[in-house]
Amino acid sequence: MNKRKIDITAKDSIDQLKIYINSILHLVLRKNDINSIQSWKIGETNYVIEIYFKQGQSCKAEYNSKEKWVAILTHIDNLIY
Repeated sequence: MNKRKIDITAKDSIDQLKIYINSILHLVLRKNDINSIQSWKIGETNYVIEIYFKQGQSCKAEYNSKEKWVAILTHIDNLIY
């Protein structure tokens, strides 16, 4: 099986973080709007990130790649800390 390499990058500005997957915009987070974040694994191949915002809304993203999930969480973690 030929696995395609996934390139995950982030651009961090004063008020937001943009995450790109293979140069395509995937997620934009406004730093001041984030209330909390949780992530978990379902089975062996499903990985979830859920972001809660101060306005009462949430965003849930599901991935089938542990590497992609970890890379995105790392960028989000760098945003928060």
